[in-house]
Amino acid sequence: MLLATAGAAQLALAQAREIDQRSRYTAAMDQTFTQYIGSRIPHTAYSFGTQASVPWAENGYAIRSLADLRASFNPLEDFTGAITINGELQVYSAAFNAPDHRLGTDRLGLWANLPGGAWTVRVGSQPDSRLGWPLNGTPIAWNRIPAALLPYAAEWRVGQFVALQNFGIYYVAEIQPGVSVRLAPLQGSPATGEFLYNLIAFLPVDSATSIAPIDRSSTVLRFSPGALSPTIRVGHRVAATTTDTLVRNAADVFVTAIDHAAGIVQLNRALPLDPIAAGRRFVFYPRITAGQVWSKRQWDITAPSAFLAVEFDIVLFEGLSPAFESMGISNAEGFARADASHPDAPFGAWPALWAYSADDGDRTKLRDTSEMDFMELWVSPNSGMKLFSTANIGGTPAWNRTTGGYSLSGNGRNLVPASMAGAHKVAVVYTAQKTYHYLDDVLIRVEAFRWTSEAPIQIGMNMAMGSIQRGFAANLNFPFRPEHFQRAHLDIKGVRIWHRAR
Repeated sequence: MLLATAGAAQLALAQAREIDQRSRYTAAMDQTFTQYIGSRIPHTAYSFGTQASVPWAENGYAIRSLADLRASFNPLEDFTGAITINGELQVYSAAFNAPDHRLGTDRLGLWANLPGGAWTVRVGSQPDSRLGWPLNGTPIAWNRIPAALLPYAAEWRVGQFVALQNFGIYYVAEIQPGVSVRLAPLQGSPATGEFLYNLIAFLPVDSATSIAPIDRSSTVLRFSPGALSPTIRVGHRVAATTTDTLVRNAADVFVTAIDHAAGIVQLNRALPLDPIAAGRRFVFYPRITAGQVWSKRQWDITAPSAFLAVEFDIVLFEGLSPAFESMGISNAEGFARADASHPDAPFGAWPALWAYSADDGDRTKLRDTSEMDFMELWVSPNSGMKLFSTANIGGTPAWNRTTGGYSLSGNGRNLVPASMAGAHKVAVVYTAQKTYHYLDDVLIRVEAFRWTSEAPIQIGMNMAMGSIQRGFAANLNFPFRPEHFQRAHLDIKGVRIWHRAR
C-alpha cells in the first residue's frame, strides 16, 4: 500500500513538472501556423515560376527567370561556398544553370543530375544466419556471398566501397576470385562481430591510398603503380577520407587526366586540404550535380527579442505515387519488389530547407556560425519517404508532437504521412529563443534554440543526392541507378518571411 501511494505521488509530481515545462515552452502549441501569424504582413516574399506574380509583402519578388534568380539569390552559401558536407555525393555549381535550376510556370525546381549517366549499385542480402560476414578484416568465403551478388562478382575491384545496411561503409581490401573477398572498415564502421540479414550494396565508388604527400597547391595525386581501378575515369569527382567522415570537398574537384599503370592522377584544381602525409585514402566516383539557392537578403536575429517566421510552399517528387513507402526493406527480394513497383523512386534524394550564418561584410564574425533546420528529408530503403527532420544544430528538443499528443521523448516525424510526396507547407517561428516547427499548418516540434552567431541569417533551399559517410551509408541513403534521378527534385512555389530585429 505504501509503495502504491509513493508511486502515485511520483507520478503526480512527474505530471506536474510536465505541465510546467509545457507552459514554459509551448505557449502557441494549440494554434496552427496560420492562426499564429494572423494578419501580419510579410517582410519579404518570393514567388517562383515563369508566370509568377509579385507576392503581397513589404518586399515582394517574382522570380520568373534565371536572371531574376541571380538578382535575389546566390547559388552558394556565403560562408560555406561550394563545400559539401556529410559525405554528400553532389557538387553545387557556382552559377545557376538550367539542368539544376528549372523554372516551371508556377515553381522553381532544384534538381539532382547525373551528367555522365553512369551510376549502378549492386544489391544483395545475407539471409542465412550461418553465413554471416566477419567484420574484423578476415576473408569472407565465396560460399557466404549472396546469390543475388554472384553474377556481378567479376565487377568487384580492390578499393571499391561497400555499404552494409545498419552497419556502415567499407571498402574491398582484397579479392581472390572464387575463393574469398575481404572488407576493411571506413570512418569508424564496426570492425568486430558479424554482418547478417540486411542489404549489401556495392557502390560505383572507388578508392586508393596515396604514396606521396600533398599540400594546398597540389594538383597531382600519386598512388602505387597499378593501384588505381580502371573504372576511375576522367571527370570523376575526388574527395579524401578521414577516420570519421569524408573530408569536406570544396568546389568541383575532379580528374582531368589519369595514368592507371603509373598510378598518377591529375586534378583540375588543388583539393582545399591542409598538408596531408602519404597514406591517405582518396575517393573517386561519377560526378553528380544538384541545385541550391541562398537568399541575398539577410535578417538580423541576434537580439534576444528578435522574431522570425518563414513559410515554404513546396512540392516534393511530383508524379511519384503518394503511396510509395519502403520502410524497413532489409533483403534483396524486398528491394526488388519496391524497385519494380516504383522504378523511378528518388532513392538518395535529400531535399532541405534551412538557414545559416550570412556574410554581412564583417569577416570577424566568421568565428561563430549558427544553423537552423526547417526541413530535411531522406529517401532510402531504410526509411522510405518518412524520415523528416526539423532539428536545429545546437538546439534542445522541448516538445514533439506524436500520435499520442505532445511528448518529450517522441519525435516530430511520427505525424508525418506515409509518404512526403506531393504538395506541403513547411514553416518555422523563431521567438524568445525557441523554434516552433510546422508541417502543413500543424505544429510538430518545439525546440529551445539560441542564434549564437553574431552574423545575420541567410535562408537556403537545396537538393542533395545521397552520402557515403558512415551513418548515411548505413541507412542506404544514396541513389541505386540512373532512373532514381528522374524524380529527385525539390519544387519551390513560394517563400514568405516575417521579421522583427528587436
